[in-house]
Amino acid sequence: EQIFEKLSLEGQQAGLSWLTILRKRNAYRKTFHNFDINKVAAMTSNDVQQILDTTPSTSSNRNDIVIRHKGKIESIIHNARCIQQMRQKRKQEGEDDDKDDNDNNNNNDVFDKFIWSFIDDKPIIRKKRKNIATSKDKDNNRNNHENSTSLESYAMSKALKEQWGFKFVGPTTCYSMMQSIGMVIDH
Repeated sequence: EQIFEKLSLEGQQAGLSWLTILRKRNAYRKTFHNFDINKVAAMTSNDVQQILDTTPSTSSNRNDIVIRHKGKIESIIHNARCIQQMRQKRKQEGEDDDKDDNDNNNNNDVFDKFIWSFIDDKPIIRKKRKNIATSKDKDNNRNNHENSTSLESYAMSKALKEQWGFKFVGPTTCYSMMQSIGMVIDH
């Protein structure tokens, strides 16, 4: 369930430093059942409220709690349910007939295959585009954005949102996830 974890953590990072999320990764794993999709999907509004009610004062370390942003917390649970729907639809279409329903790795293949399909299962190797800022460069913001997205990340974001209803999966989030799992190599 590593891709689900990576996508979830990238969504949590939106608007924050990556270091903040890395420091809290163990808290996310503990809070979200090591990103077991079925367990996360079973979480309720009471679980969300309990997460929101956990404060640094009730925890020994600030990094022992997740970012208390209701929308981001709910998005992890929501996206786990979207993956379950994806699995169910693929099962109904007969794509997973030979797989054991109790095997999370096999079930997760549907999501993994979907994610990797945006690059035809072959990592994209590209040189990082240099952004040379000058006072005459009116497109500087566009250049920065180009360094954090790709046509593939736009397509992935659109498909995750429109086909499956995922949340907190914009093109930049998808591109960062693609980098973190080796789909795009440009560091």
